[in-house]
Amino acid sequence: MAHPYDIAGSDENDYQVKEIRAHRKCYGVDQYLIAWEGLDTQHDTWEPVENLPGSEADIDEFLKQKTQEAEAAEALAAASKRKRLEDGPGEDEEDADATAGDSGEGNLEDAKNGKTKRRALVWDYFWVIKDEAGRVVQVVCKLCGPNSTAIPYCGNTSNLRSHVSHVHQDAYCKMCIAEKKAAGENVVSLTSATGGGYSETSAGTIEAMLPQVSSERRDELHKMFALWIVRRRRPLKICETDTELRDIFDYIFQGAYKPPSYKLVTQKILDLSAAARIRTQVEIAVVLADGVLVSIAGDIWSEGGISLFGILAYWIDADFNLQERLLGAIPFSDVRHTGSEILTATKKACAVLGLGVYDDNSDTVKDFVHCTASDSASNIVSGWEEFDGHECNCHILALCVLVYLKSYGVKEVFKKLRGMTAHFSHSIIGVKLLHSCQEKNDLAQTCPPKDNDTRTGWGGAFKQSAWYRVQQEAIRMYDVDHPRKAANAAANPDGSVYKDHKLVDIQWDIVNESVYILNLTTECINLLQGTDYCTSNLVLPLVGSLVNKLLKTTPVKFEKAVREISNEAVIKAREELYQEVCRRYFNNLMECKLEDFCVATFLDPRYKNFDFKNVDRWNKGTLTVQKAQGWARSAWRSNFRPKEQDPSHVPTAVAPTQPAARANTAKKCTVASFLDSDSEDDEPVVQGSGSAEQVVQEDEFEKYLAMPVAKKDTDPIVWWGTNIKTLPNLGRMARQFLAAPASTAGVERAFSACTQMHSDLRKSLKEGTIEHSLMAAMN
Repeated sequence: MAHPYDIAGSDENDYQVKEIRAHRKCYGVDQYLIAWEGLDTQHDTWEPVENLPGSEADIDEFLKQKTQEAEAAEALAAASKRKRLEDGPGEDEEDADATAGDSGEGNLEDAKNGKTKRRALVWDYFWVIKDEAGRVVQVVCKLCGPNSTAIPYCGNTSNLRSHVSHVHQDAYCKMCIAEKKAAGENVVSLTSATGGGYSETSAGTIEAMLPQVSSERRDELHKMFALWIVRRRRPLKICETDTELRDIFDYIFQGAYKPPSYKLVTQKILDLSAAARIRTQVEIAVVLADGVLVSIAGDIWSEGGISLFGILAYWIDADFNLQERLLGAIPFSDVRHTGSEILTATKKACAVLGLGVYDDNSDTVKDFVHCTASDSASNIVSGWEEFDGHECNCHILALCVLVYLKSYGVKEVFKKLRGMTAHFSHSIIGVKLLHSCQEKNDLAQTCPPKDNDTRTGWGGAFKQSAWYRVQQEAIRMYDVDHPRKAANAAANPDGSVYKDHKLVDIQWDIVNESVYILNLTTECINLLQGTDYCTSNLVLPLVGSLVNKLLKTTPVKFEKAVREISNEAVIKAREELYQEVCRRYFNNLMECKLEDFCVATFLDPRYKNFDFKNVDRWNKGTLTVQKAQGWARSAWRSNFRPKEQDPSHVPTAVAPTQPAARANTAKKCTVASFLDSDSEDDEPVVQGSGSAEQVVQEDEFEKYLAMPVAKKDTDPIVWWGTNIKTLPNLGRMARQFLAAPASTAGVERAFSACTQMHSDLRKSLKEGTIEHSLMAAMN
């Protein structure tokens, strides 16, 4: 018999078949792995039947033996399965269940007879079907209903948990929370407080883990991988579709660890979401135990056929750090967006995380919420009327700016800017000519930003006009070159050509001067959008300063340049903007909302004397410093002043400790700059009234009044953290009022993450999955 290798000096009859070792099909042809007499295993070869004449009997014997081995293995597996059903799980199965988070549950009969350590909570979601011997063979999901397809029971609960986690995500999340609480697990250690790095249990060098990755380590790595996906807003199937990523993992871990599958990523996201909910519950309980209420902000987001109602909570913790947590991103596509539905959803989300109780017999959520900030839409405003709160100040100012943009003369110019922008977005020839003009004028070769403004979002108009102001010389040169070189060939979608949008000199004046006016409101809105520093205390100072700068006699500044407004259309639009801001804030703002802003402003040590612009114009000109401080004193006496205070134990008057500056003080300096305040080198402003002997006999409120006013670049949260020992009870009041947000910017930032998660490539992502992803990423 010939050997396939041509070995010099050998006879083809010298090679005989020693053994048939394996069988395969290659392109539909049966092949056998042949071991040759007198040769090592490295010379084994795959041969088709035609290369093995005389070996038919050996082939038949080999196939018969393989068939018998397969039948024996199948019978052994069936016997092992029957034994598991009859006797309960053994040690190996308990280990397997422990890996899946189901240690020792066994089947239902074992759980009832006490043969296992504990009964899994997943059984609460299933009915059991038994055979004649009383063994559990199938289960039916209670959540799917009695008519749903039965699920085979395989001796442990892994497939039951898999069904709940992929079909009933909310139920699985609740089950995880209950299991962790029952086990007394420290869920805070699942990830670090900032979300980065491994926990203490998973620390160690990669080299030490390469030989083997334990189940606990693997589970921790899966969670970190899922956390990276939701925080970086990557596709949930990235571990399956991105082969390069898998290659990186294989190279680093040398096969000891492989990234999780899509289903496992989804399950780990649910685990992280459950842990995040527990952490948030604990944090809220600690804040409430300190006697400090929580503030919330909410908005509704809709895109691509899905809708979410987002609610964020804000508070200042005992270490004086401003905290922001997601209470819920409630699926809202199947719900009418009415005020009553919004209120019900809000109370349910708050109650789940410990902000009161909301059920058929009790409703105490309102008592645990200090203040709300809502979108300007009428449905959410009416739905949250039950709470003390206000509309988003950024939306209010944006509505004021729309009055400016719709003013006669200004409106037509901004329409032309949008037309020019559309021209450049559709004309390749136009963009090339524009870049040529920009190069000749030593300008950045960029295209104008699109104006995608909505009713309460107008920032695109400012960015667009600012771009045209900078690129004015290039655009004027383009006005001359374009007709000559392109002959107006590129038309816009509406049929117009570029020449319809050319600006004359007086219209360029409107663009230049509008940038100065819009910059004022842009700075004010940007300062009120912050979520890493307190903002409710800035509403009165910033709006008062904005109104003062909108006076037609006041020169305006932009990028260190000062300009007098001279164009009649801009002067008229500026006056209309001025009147609209005054109407919405000075005349129409409800007194209860103004009271919250006044108390928060008083608790800011920079503005407690209300020494900023236009204080006397609020509340239709009836607001005084005494009235504003009186509201703060009333809130202090009602909720924060100790019930009984022994005069002999009242702390003595102490000069306030100067707080250490935070590393990032850019926003605070910007506030001072916007208010035209003193520089940080100036001495503190006016001293409060009263001598030290008088203050000793007064409570903390009067002591705070007697302290010097802080510098305008002081961080109020840092100031209170430094002086909390001197003013412990008033410090609690400051923690409550200063944490209230002035806008819904935090919710909108969360929704920007939703937009990325629900991009064109991920439209199949469900609302519930997005909610759990946001919960895991933000909390």
